[in-house]
Amino acid sequence: MKRYVHSLLILAAVVAGVLLSGCTDSHQQRLQLKELERQNRADSVMQDLALAQSLADHFDRHGTRNEQLRAHYILGRTYADQGETPRAVAAYNDAAERADTTTTDCDYRTLCRVYSQLAEIFYQQNLLDDNLRCLDRSITYAYKANDTIAAINSYAQKLGAYDKHQMTDSIIAVSTQTYNRFSQIGYPEVGSRYLALAVNGYTQKKNLDSARHYMDIYEAKSGYFDSLGNIERGREAYYDIKGKYYLACRRLDSAEYFFRKELREGSDFNNQNKASHRLAELFQIEGKPDSVAKYALYAYIMNDSTYSQATTEAVVQMQASYDYSSHQRIAQREKDRADREKQKSEILFCIIASIILIGTIVAYRLKKHQEEERAAYTAKVNELELVQNDVLYLRSHENELDALLREKESKLEELNDEIAKFHMPIRIIEKDSTEEKLKQTPTYQMLLAKADKGDILTNEDWHEVNRLVIAMLPKFYQLISSKNHNLSISEYRTTVLLRLHIKPKSVSCLLGCSPQYITKLSGQVLTKLFNVNGDSKKLAKIVSELS
Repeated sequence: MKRYVHSLLILAAVVAGVLLSGCTDSHQQRLQLKELERQNRADSVMQDLALAQSLADHFDRHGTRNEQLRAHYILGRTYADQGETPRAVAAYNDAAERADTTTTDCDYRTLCRVYSQLAEIFYQQNLLDDNLRCLDRSITYAYKANDTIAAINSYAQKLGAYDKHQMTDSIIAVSTQTYNRFSQIGYPEVGSRYLALAVNGYTQKKNLDSARHYMDIYEAKSGYFDSLGNIERGREAYYDIKGKYYLACRRLDSAEYFFRKELREGSDFNNQNKASHRLAELFQIEGKPDSVAKYALYAYIMNDSTYSQATTEAVVQMQASYDYSSHQRIAQREKDRADREKQKSEILFCIIASIILIGTIVAYRLKKHQEEERAAYTAKVNELELVQNDVLYLRSHENELDALLREKESKLEELNDEIAKFHMPIRIIEKDSTEEKLKQTPTYQMLLAKADKGDILTNEDWHEVNRLVIAMLPKFYQLISSKNHNLSISEYRTTVLLRLHIKPKSVSCLLGCSPQYITKLSGQVLTKLFNVNGDSKKLAKIVSELS
């Protein structure tokens, strides 16, 4: 009986230890979650994916609905900071599912942030209907959390989708109402920063008095301008808006001043494209054909660069859509794994409870078990003797086994060497297959036909060629379209034609230039891409290996 009581005391101590450990662990997990939330509020880059995932898993098993919401939101922010956009979306959706909006203590503030982050991701992916849907939910939960500033900010974010949809009336309404709402709560300078689009909208609708009114507010209160009226770097697109206002007012000198200012100070393709296009339009009005031709040509070049950049971004977005579906499946598997872990914990708890309940039965049968154990002990001793004999026998034949092992290892290396011989032919066949498919496309046949006739390729022809290269030679296209190499249009087109096995003489015909110029361009491309010297033949040889 004393032995039975002793066993129960040990069991009770173990159970108490498990429960105490669980309480301590939960407290530690809450402290870690608060620390990650502090880092997020400080706008630090979230890096510890393993910790964020472990916190989400822990609170799914042991936390309240609000703790689960917060943990999955932090997991989504961590994935987003690490560039794992599809997994970030999955984590934010998981966070929204954890929220219990039927209770009075629901963490609406965090729920508002979840939908705000989702809206931003959908905007970047051009999923504008989803963007607006998430912003509406973000606004709703911000007001439920009594966070007026967050609600107005989410409302203002709708401007992005409306601008892409070119919904002028909606842009004006959201822009001006955002300014009015911020002004009502004492932050007119914040609200004024959204008025640039209102100026543009009123200019398009020929309501120039309203455009002038909001232009003055924007420039006076936004804080974006210095004492000389220059806008801060990165916002030079506003000069296009202001130039269009003066163009609508028929103040052509002022319009020209701001279009030239955007052309001079705006460094990206969109600024250059818009400014040159506006100047060509203005000089058309003034009857200056030479200036029209100059800026129209530059606008065409910038438009081509913008198109190339947009095409590359479209490919990236398509890849992201594919990755999103893949990561959804991964997220579902992770959820299933967490459910299994939760089920294991529940089973373990039931086992411990069952052990305590059947303790008396164990004591009653203890004597009988002792007899059975004695018999089992004897049987194991006999089995041990047999095993020892087997071990001694095997050790006596150890040399023979070592020789057999060396023979098998030698055979394994021989087979691996023979199998490796098949790798190169397979890769050659795959490459040859891609090249054959490429040569059978209508676009490639068009190139050959025009090369034979000596015709120059049109812009429509080049759109088809670009689509062919993006579809069948993605790595090659990524290399030559990278901003890091800064290829000119002529260099880019020369490289594409040589990769498509067009002879240098035919390349000069298709581009409408001399063979000597093609040789010069090829040398420039070799230097930019591969840091070597050479001519068109050497460039053709190198790029033919790229797929």
